Amino acid sequence: MTRTAIYATLILLTVFGFFSDVANATPKNLGIIRITPTGDDVPAGKQIVLEFNRPVVPLGKMDRTADDVGIAITPPLNCQWRWLNTSSLSCNLDDKDAMKQSTQYQLTIAPRITAEDGGKLDSTKTHQFTTARIDVTTYNFSDWRGAASPVIRIVLNQPVAKSSLEQHLYMTSGNSAERQNIVAKVPPENEKSQPNDLLTTWLIEPTSPLAPDAPATLNMEPGIISAEGSAPSIQKKEIVKFQTFPDFKFVGIQCYNNDNKEILIKHGEPQDPTKLCNPLRSAFLAFSSPVLRSKVKDHAHFTPDLANGRKDFNPWGEENRDYSNLSTSYEKDRLYFVDLPMGLKAAQTYTVTLPDGKISWLDRIKNAWNKVTPSLFEDELGRKLTAPVSMTFSTNHRNPNFEMPYQNGVLEKNIQSDIPLYVNNLDSYEFNYRSITADGSFENKNSKQKTVNLKDVQYAVPMNIRQMLDGKSGAVFGYLETQPVVANKWEGAKRLFAQITPFQAHLKLGHFNSVVWVTDLSTGLPVAGAKVTLFKDAYTTLKTPKDIVTTATTDANGLAALPGSKDISPDQDILSKWKDKDIRLFLQVEKDKDMALLPLDNSFMLSTWELTDDNTWSNSENRYGHMKTWGMTAQGVYRTGDTMQYKIFLRNQNNQTLILPPKGKYTLSISDPTGKVVDEVKD
Repeated sequence: MTRTAIYATLILLTVFGFFSDVANATPKNLGIIRITPTGDDVPAGKQIVLEFNRPVVPLGKMDRTADDVGIAITPPLNCQWRWLNTSSLSCNLDDKDAMKQSTQYQLTIAPRITAEDGGKLDSTKTHQFTTARIDVTTYNFSDWRGAASPVIRIVLNQPVAKSSLEQHLYMTSGNSAERQNIVAKVPPENEKSQPNDLLTTWLIEPTSPLAPDAPATLNMEPGIISAEGSAPSIQKKEIVKFQTFPDFKFVGIQCYNNDNKEILIKHGEPQDPTKLCNPLRSAFLAFSSPVLRSKVKDHAHFTPDLANGRKDFNPWGEENRDYSNLSTSYEKDRLYFVDLPMGLKAAQTYTVTLPDGKISWLDRIKNAWNKVTPSLFEDELGRKLTAPVSMTFSTNHRNPNFEMPYQNGVLEKNIQSDIPLYVNNLDSYEFNYRSITADGSFENKNSKQKTVNLKDVQYAVPMNIRQMLDGKSGAVFGYLETQPVVANKWEGAKRLFAQITPFQAHLKLGHFNSVVWVTDLSTGLPVAGAKVTLFKDAYTTLKTPKDIVTTATTDANGLAALPGSKDISPDQDILSKWKDKDIRLFLQVEKDKDMALLPLDNSFMLSTWELTDDNTWSNSENRYGHMKTWGMTAQGVYRTGDTMQYKIFLRNQNNQTLILPPKGKYTLSISDPTGKVVDEVKD
C-alpha cells in the first residue's frame, strides 16, 4: 500500500509539473506565409489576401475594420476587411474601388493581430507590389502617308497621354541606329477626342520620312506614364519590324503555264518560249507597290484589246472595285497584283502599255481651260512611273481537254437526241463500252471518232449512243479515252451510263413492300403489261439479268408491286454502293423489244424534299428496324430494395398497323439512370 501511494504521488507531481510548464510557456510569434498579389505587373484586381501560419480567429463573425487589423495601404484602398477562414485575411474592393493600373502599392502591417494562442507578429511588416504597367497589346498598319512614312495604329492596355508616347516611342530605319521621332495622332474613330485627351488607341507616324526601301522598327523604351498610376513602364522592346516601300516600278506579268505552275515574265527581259501563259488561267500585272484597279482600268492599254474587238462592253466593268493595300505592312520583294478582268486568247501575243504620268503642254492647257484635274497613272502612294512601259507577252495553246457534262443520261427513243461531249485540241476520242438490249448483252464494244482540226476552240461532238445500240432501245456503260491523253482527269469524268428508252420508271422502295410505276415518255400514259425485273449486277459487268431477285408485270395503271427492302436487302448494304464495280440492284422494264434500266443508287434517287415543299424524310431501316417497344410499371417511384413489377410490349409493323413480332428469342436489358445495365432477362 505504501508503494502504491508513493507511485501515485509521483504521477500527480509529474502531471502538475507538466501543466505548470504549459501555463508559463511564451506563445510563438505569429508569421505571414504569403501575401497576394506580389511582384511587378500584376493584374489590377479587387482583392488582397494575407495568409498566416496558424489559426488567428475562430469561426463566427469574420468582418473586421481597418483599426482591428492594423494594416495601412499606400496609396489608400477602400478595403472591406474579412477573414476568409481562420488563418486568411482579405481586403475586398468594390468595382468602383478596384486597384489602379501602373501603381505601386505598399502594405504596412502592424503587430496588432493576435492569434488564438496569443501569438503576434514580432515587428511591423511591409509588402509591395506593382500593378500592370503600360504596354502595347496590338498594332496594325492603318495607312501610309508616303513610301517611307507609315501610319501605325497601336492599342495600349491603359490610357496614356500623347506627350508621354511621343517622348518614349521612336523609330529607326536602314542601317542607322539613329532615333527618329514620332508624332501621336487621334484616330478617326475617336474624332471627338482632343490631342491632349488620355486614350488607349493612337496613330503613330514618323515626323519625317524614314530611309526608303529599307528595314525599319517602331520601338518602345521605359518611362511611359499611364493615366491611371504613376509607375512608369519598364519595358524596352521592338513593337513591330517592317520595310519601307521601294521605287514604283512595273515588274511584269504573272500567270500560270500549261502545267499550272506560277511564272513571272519580267519587264525588260525576253519571254522564255517554254514559259507561255495558260490562256484559261488568270493573269496579273505585277507592281513593286500597290496600285488601284481603277488606275489600271483607266490607263493600261492592251493590243489586241481584251474585249476581242467588241465595242458593246467594257471588259473591266463599269464599276471601280478598288481595294487598298495600304492597311498592311510591306515585306521586302513583295509584289502587288492587279488581275486582268477576263481570259486571254490562246496562242496570242499581247502588248501592254502604261503611261509615265507626264502631261503634254497641250493637255495641260486643255485641262486648265476645262478646269479638269487629270487622272494620272500612279500607285496608291501618288508616285508615277519614271518612264512609259511597253511590254509584250504570249499565251500558249490550250491544253487538250474534254468535258462530259453528263455521267448518266436518258435519251427518249423517238426523239433524235444524243449525249454531248465537249472537246478541245483533241485528235480523236474513243468510247469503250458494253451494252444491253432486249436482244441480249454485248461487251468489249468500241466507238472511235476523229475530231475536226479546230485549234483552241472547245466545241460539242455527239457520243453517238443510238449508233452504239443500232437504233434499238437499250443501255450502254463504258469509259472514254482520248488522243492525246488529257492529264489530271479523275476516273469519274470519263465514265458514262446512258440509255435509249420510251419508258419512264419510278420505283417507290418501301420497307415492307415497294411499287414501280411505268409511264410512256412521249404521252405520259401508263404502260400496262410491261415485265419488271429486279436483279443484281454491277455497271462494269452489266448484262442480261441473271441474278434475279423478283419479277412482276404492270397492271392497267402501269403499277407493279415488289417486295420491300427488308426482303430485298435486309442490312441495306446493296442499296449503298457507289463504285462502278460494286454489285447493286437494277430494275429492268421490258415490253415489245423496248426496255428501260433503273439503277438503284444515289445517282437516280429522288427525295420528297427535292420535288415539293414537303419536308418529309425517308427513314430506311434494316430488317426489324421498325419494331416498337414500350412498357409500364405498377408504380411510378421505387426505393432501393423494392420489387418492381413491369410489363413490356413488343410489336412489329406493316404498312397499315402494328402486328405481332416474329417468333424467336429476345433479350431484355434494364439500365439505371447512368446507363449502366443492372439486369438482363434472356429468352
